Amino acid sequence: MQIIKVLDAGFDCVSLNEVLLVLKVGFTADQIIYTPNNVSEDGYEEAIKFGAHVNFDNLHMLEYLAITHPDCPLCIRFNPQIIAGGNTKIFVGSIDSKFGI
Repeated sequence: MQIIKVLDAGFDCVSLNEVLLVLKVGFTADQIIYTPNNVSEDGYEEAIKFGAHVNFDNLHMLEYLAITHPDCPLCIRFNPQIIAGGNTKIFVGSIDSKFGI
């Protein structure tokens, strides 16, 4: 963890438990990007309450956050619909993949 602090790096957390763990070990919320997959509005609300940056991946969440948290800094994850990956079982970036940029 000290190396991460020295490098002034941060964390990409996919669950609220990960957000809490990062905060518990001494990092600050501005060092966290919360990148969930198919999480409810409540999940986003919790991450915002802790002060983490949020990464949204659908238009509904963009609309919701723009209305409820107009001053909240946001990041976006999108799917470029370009197939990439090591083999047919691991395709990232395709329309059916949860992974994006």
